[in-house]
Amino acid sequence: MPAGQTDANITLPTSNWSEWLVSYRTLLAALFLMAVCCTWAPSRQLAFDQSIESLYASSNPRLLDFQKSKRTFGGDEFVILAYEDRNLFTEGDRLSDTSRQQIIQLAEALRQVPGVQPESVQHLADSLKYPYGRHRIRKLMEGLMVGTDGITNAVICRLIPQESSTVPRDQTFQQIKSLAANNNPPAVVVGEPIQVQEMFRYVEEDGRTLGYASTALQMAIVFFFFRNPRWMLLPFIVIQGSLVLTRGLLAISGFELSMVSSMLNSLVTIIG
Repeated sequence: MPAGQTDANITLPTSNWSEWLVSYRTLLAALFLMAVCCTWAPSRQLAFDQSIESLYASSNPRLLDFQKSKRTFGGDEFVILAYEDRNLFTEGDRLSDTSRQQIIQLAEALRQVPGVQPESVQHLADSLKYPYGRHRIRKLMEGLMVGTDGITNAVICRLIPQESSTVPRDQTFQQIKSLAANNNPPAVVVGEPIQVQEMFRYVEEDGRTLGYASTALQMAIVFFFFRNPRWMLLPFIVIQGSLVLTRGLLAISGFELSMVSSMLNSLVTIIG
């Protein structure tokens, strides 16, 4: 065929699969929307596994050693409430009456928090209640219940293991933080379980923000190229529906989101 000419009889091969999709597009769209509606409620219940164990494979030897140590010694899930009290001590390393009363009140309130082992709460008012050996006890407690500066005071507790607790761990942390905020002066909450919870919370929030940003960027790019609201909304509906389906199926299957899969929204958006 001479250059520059085309044959009107030449036709491109078409895919039967593509033809089938186009022919039944209305039915498929209806089935898709029905599936989204059915998995909407389960998708809202998908949990986020906020544990150190979720970062490792179940057969990891170090994880197995860690789990054995927790079963043997009860874990190390300690939470510490610390604050400064410039009138903490009087002469002879004796707690001032005001400071002692405040420590006891904070400790008693901490014992009432669901998820805290009441018998595990430790504080200076209990350690220094006897008149003998106060100086030696204070030195022994430095770095644990009292700072070397003599004004930093701490109340310590151990949490009930998560699998044995009657309340979610988030609820326990929320009440502990509320006690710390209402203390005068406000106390700082520290400890390994609090740090782990905060880390996972920030990861979850960042993943959600990344999902929103990638969705907005995707819609803007599609609209820029097609200049048609329809072609901007259709990918958005398909992607959001796919997210609902994915999260719903995960929840129904008993799976939980991990730190890696917390970016599910943004990954599905980008792939879509």
